[in-house]
Amino acid sequence: MASKLEPSARHRLMTVLPGYEDEPLEAIREQALGRASAIASELYRSAPQPREDRQIFGTNVRGDWTTADLVAPSNLRFFLGVLDRPLDRRRAGGPRRAQARSDNRDRDPIQIAMTQRLVVVVARDAAEEPDWSEVTRRVEQPDQ
Repeated sequence: MASKLEPSARHRLMTVLPGYEDEPLEAIREQALGRASAIASELYRSAPQPREDRQIFGTNVRGDWTTADLVAPSNLRFFLGVLDRPLDRRRAGGPRRAQARSDNRDRDPIQIAMTQRLVVVVARDAAEEPDWSEVTRRVEQPDQ
């Protein structure tokens, strides 16, 4: 039987970073979220600017495609992108939910994963990256 810890005991166990022993968990959480947001913003600023506009749900995307094998020829293309602002959880989780419902997800030539600000796309059996409109369609209309 699992025992429940009192909030003060849980606080002592979870607050292990030096210098944060007396900080309430909510304050540590807010600091971490602020830091994560600043890092995501820096990633966006430093990400490659696309030649043409790339958007998902009206949110700008920076990043670029590369081959998954940098040494030998490959038919696997990889995109890592950063959004200029966070997507809400419903929109960010749409591609994942649609692929999870699909019996053919392992055969799908384009796999997409998203968080609030990051976009990862893997295109299999592709000598070139897919058109961005195909990625957008799969994200914005995952059930089609």
